[in-house]
Amino acid sequence: MSIKELSDIPKILVELFSRWGIDIKIENAQRCVDCVLIFIVFLLLFKYGKKIFNWVKSIFHYGDKKYADKYIYNALFYDFPDYLATKGGRNKIFIETQFTDMPPNNMIDLSDSPTSSMREPMSTFWFGRILKDYNANKRLYMVFGGTGMGKTTFMVNLLCQYVRRNVKNKSLPYEIVLLRLSDENIMTEIKDINNKTKTILLLDALDESRAATEDFECFKKELEDVIRDFRFVIISCRTQFFENDDSFPRQTNWLLSSTKNFIEYNRIFISPFTVEEAYRYIDIKYKDPQKRKKAKAIFEQCKDLMSRPLLISYIGDLIKEDWNFHCSVDIYAVLIDKWIEREVAYLKDKSNEQKESLYIFSIGIALKIYDNWKNESRMFINADEFDELKSINKIQQEHPYQYKSRSLLNRNTN
Repeated sequence: MSIKELSDIPKILVELFSRWGIDIKIENAQRCVDCVLIFIVFLLLFKYGKKIFNWVKSIFHYGDKKYADKYIYNALFYDFPDYLATKGGRNKIFIETQFTDMPPNNMIDLSDSPTSSMREPMSTFWFGRILKDYNANKRLYMVFGGTGMGKTTFMVNLLCQYVRRNVKNKSLPYEIVLLRLSDENIMTEIKDINNKTKTILLLDALDESRAATEDFECFKKELEDVIRDFRFVIISCRTQFFENDDSFPRQTNWLLSSTKNFIEYNRIFISPFTVEEAYRYIDIKYKDPQKRKKAKAIFEQCKDLMSRPLLISYIGDLIKEDWNFHCSVDIYAVLIDKWIEREVAYLKDKSNEQKESLYIFSIGIALKIYDNWKNESRMFINADEFDELKSINKIQQEHPYQYKSRSLLNRNTN
């Protein structure tokens, strides 16, 4: 519609009302048109204002955005390429990670844990309180989570959000580096990082380090020697990597000059999804109402297992086939098959024999846990029972760390 056509609207209104026997002045008609136009403008601003503001803002910060994109790409390309935000990439759907200072694995029903302790979102915990200049002493953190709780996803998104939030004039207050502790040359890689006092170091998957599993105390000492100069260090690890609560690392060998005390490890735990967070994930993932409905029905059948971000991400495997799940056992069966495929992919030997070995070993553990629950009212196995099961099932001892860190087991504080 042209400007001339808009200016003719008051005249058209006067003629229209005159046909109905209503006499209005041209000035009043113009005021009505002005009010309608103002209402439309406000309506559009209300609906699209945030997008318009972000678009205008992006024009002024285009250089910073381009710098951040390149920084993130370079940081993830080598070790974490599947997390890059490409079309259909894994980090397209990210429900903000929640943290707690209480191990959620102590709950028999994992879906109960979000309501049993205080939770704090990643944005306020890390960006609001931790990664700050005034946080001088608490600079070493261990982030624990059970199998499939989204530890690597958290580390990747922590890096991405830190860069996007803090880039200014194509620079960052601190550099940020993400490495895998499973790398055989990790100590050399850490040593080679420049300007350590102005760098945040993220170390993913302590439980996947062979050296840490074979002799943790030796590994811990060597690691502390090479990371002591970094501004902040955040290490992720599966909770079940440590046999009990007493075996968690407590303090470093770094002496704080102001108090003559040793700097301690700060432990935090990733909290499982709440029902609302799981539904939000499903709503984002599926636009098709039928798929969304089926996914939520599956979640309701198996809330405990689906509270884990990794396993709810497998929900596509459950709905894409024409399966009818009569009970949660059917859901578990499919997820276990997918889990075995994922875990065996880490091994050099990816044969069917390895899959069968891991499957039989897992069955043995499940039966032992059931016997313990039936006879002693405890739903866990201890380290001695674990070693006995390995011996009974003729699990090779060459690389025992594979069975310790890669498990469906959920370690509690016993």
